[in-house]
Amino acid sequence: MEGQSLTIRKPDDFHVHLRDGNVLKTVAPLSAAQFGRILVMPNLKPPVVTVEDAKQYRDRILKAVPGVDLIMTLYLTDNTTPEMIRDAANSGIVKACKLYPAGVTTNSASGVTSLDKISKALDAMEQLGIILCVHGEVTPDVREDMFDREREFVRSVLVRITSTYPKLKVVVEHVSTKEAVEYVLSHPSDNISATVTPQHLCFDRSALFKNSKLHMDLFCLPILKTRDDREAIRSAVKSGSRRFFAGTDSAPHPQCDKIGGAAGVFSAAAAVELYAEAFDEMDAMEQLEPFLSENGARFYGLELNHGSLSLKKTPKEVPRRIAIENSEEYLTPMKAGELLSWSVVGTG
Repeated sequence: MEGQSLTIRKPDDFHVHLRDGNVLKTVAPLSAAQFGRILVMPNLKPPVVTVEDAKQYRDRILKAVPGVDLIMTLYLTDNTTPEMIRDAANSGIVKACKLYPAGVTTNSASGVTSLDKISKALDAMEQLGIILCVHGEVTPDVREDMFDREREFVRSVLVRITSTYPKLKVVVEHVSTKEAVEYVLSHPSDNISATVTPQHLCFDRSALFKNSKLHMDLFCLPILKTRDDREAIRSAVKSGSRRFFAGTDSAPHPQCDKIGGAAGVFSAAAAVELYAEAFDEMDAMEQLEPFLSENGARFYGLELNHGSLSLKKTPKEVPRRIAIENSEEYLTPMKAGELLSWSVVGTG
């Protein structure tokens, strides 16, 4: 019913790409306007691999958006040492490290080639309470169907991580398959959780080819999966499981790069509204606040935000494009030019 209102605790985004330079200046204010806290991905060029790298990147973000509450992450490589993990634990700003299997996604060429290469780093993370965020896909191979890379990761990598390091807290980022959802739900320990993106809640893979056209704005990694996979994700968040929480994986690319095949969906222009629309469609609005504002903070051991965010069921048009500051290029948001059923109308 149009006119319905809802006020929730200020939400968190536990997976966002802010990039750098002019793109950073463009997108960081969008995330900061809706989220009380944002966890920043480290896959820059060059990647954020040390605490000093994280401090310098954090300074650049704060220059673009003074006062935003940031959680920094380090990019795991084959050369990450226990000493680097100890530095992270003592830094006060780094809460997690990101595992990118080499070659799986944007700027992942420096990623991990074998779990054996990072065994000592993972030991240190387990001991020191640094959270492991995983891009849950196996390294691409010409024999590997890209729609199966997450399923294979669950079978061959995630099981090994959680059994070898049982006290390590693990986040399966941007969960996209029924198998990954079921693994998170059924795991006997509360040390595993998953982030869920707006695109994996809203769409299945048929949206990539709607009206016989290839919609590159929805091309992301992990790629959108089957309707059954999407329904498994929806069922999990609708159930109220505390193991699932918001991580937009908002991943901006200039439109020229998107046309050329860059993977990533840019959702920061209307992230909370996109989540609200999906939860409303699922008849699960009572689960929106825990999903956005509570589950992730509790998993990360953080205090809940004190501010609030108000939504109203009134149409909001997503911008067709967002100009990149000091550039002739632009970004295309998720659902560009479409009317969403919910609008953020205020923060407190």
